[in-house]
Order: sequence, then C-alpha cells, then structure tokens
Amino acid sequence: MRLSDVTDAIEAKLNVTVLSSQYQIIAYLYDVRSASAGDILSNCHPESTAFYKTLKDLEGAGALCSNQGGKDRRTKHYQLADTVRQSIDNHNKNLPRWIQSKLENSDSGTQVNLNQYVDLLQKNLKIRIFSWHYQIIICLYDLKPASAGEIFALCDRSSTTVYTALSQLEKAGLIRSNKNGVDRRRKYYCLAETTRQILDEEHRRMHTWVISKIGEFDGE
Repeated sequence: MRLSDVTDAIEAKLNVTVLSSQYQIIAYLYDVRSASAGDILSNCHPESTAFYKTLKDLEGAGALCSNQGGKDRRTKHYQLADTVRQSIDNHNKNLPRWIQSKLENSDSGTQVNLNQYVDLLQKNLKIRIFSWHYQIIICLYDLKPASAGEIFALCDRSSTTVYTALSQLEKAGLIRSNKNGVDRRRKYYCLAETTRQILDEEHRRMHTWVISKIGEFDGE
C-alpha cells in the first residue's frame, strides 16, 4: 500500500483535494523512490501546464534531484533529495501517536495536534503540505468544534481564504456550523459526522501504512 492510496480514497469520498500540487509530487517519489516526469504526472493528477514548472521549481529548490539512466538515456528520472526524505521519515515517526489519539477519541492528557507536525515539516521543506480546504478539515478533525478565528490562527491563510473555504465546505455538507450560545453573532464549526467517519476509516489505513514503514525510518 502507498500513502497515495489513502489520499486518493479521501479525495474520492470527500471530493476535496488533499495534498498541495508540490507535495503530491514529493509524496509519490517518497513511495516509489524514482520516476520519470511522465510517470509522476500520470499518478499525481496535477494540471499538466503547471506540473512541469512545479517539477522544475522543486528541483531548483533542492527538494528533488534527477539523473538520466535506465534503458532510455534521454529520459530524466527524479528522486527526493536525502534531506527531504529524512525530514519526511522524522515526520512519519510521529504519525502513529496522532492517529491513535484520533481513533481513540481521547481528550485526556497532552493534546496531539497534526498541525504541529505538519507545520514543522512545512518549515523544513519550505512548501505547503495540504490543500487549503483539507487543511481546514484537519483543523476541525483536531479541534472539534472551533471558531473561524481559531481556524484562521492555525491555517496560516488569509481571513478571506478561510471564510470562503468554510462557506464552500459547509455548502458541500462536509462541515456544519452552530451559533455561539452567548454571542449569537459568532459561529462555531465542526465536521459533519460522515466526514469524521471517513477520516477515521482512512486514518486506520494510514496507520497500517506508517507502521509498515517504521523499519525504513530507522534505517533497518
């Protein structure tokens, strides 16, 4: 199983893009280790006009490296830079703890927040991990419920972007809102129950994938 199997399933069930266009490429190469531009394009679903620029930008930033090898010496093959793979390995070591806390629905003890893990990885890689819609969904998966202000503080997006996304997600039935009991002008947002059930189901699969990779993280 690959990480893309999980993200593809979430996208199909929620009709929301999960990963940013840059991280789609990085996640695919993390799984397959080496691939041509054509293979990456066919598996990552980005717009072809923007894809080659994104690929070039990632290589220029040192996130990817390339070589011409294999049967066709004219074809470039791309791999993750060692530092990028190591950053993702370190990030993935923390995922089982976060996933377990969500599946157990535990609110006791230290709050385990995926955004903390994602923020650290984003700073190390200098790219966004999630699409803006999915970042809000994950915020609500962690916080349940939250005000627009709390979501805005965690998402590192403009207030216009956050309010637009909240409206779109609510219209799509993926989240719902309730008026504040004290201040009726304020709304609190939470995931629709079906959305939470889908995420729970797919995160169980992600947990299986991460556990299967633990030996690789430790260099075994």
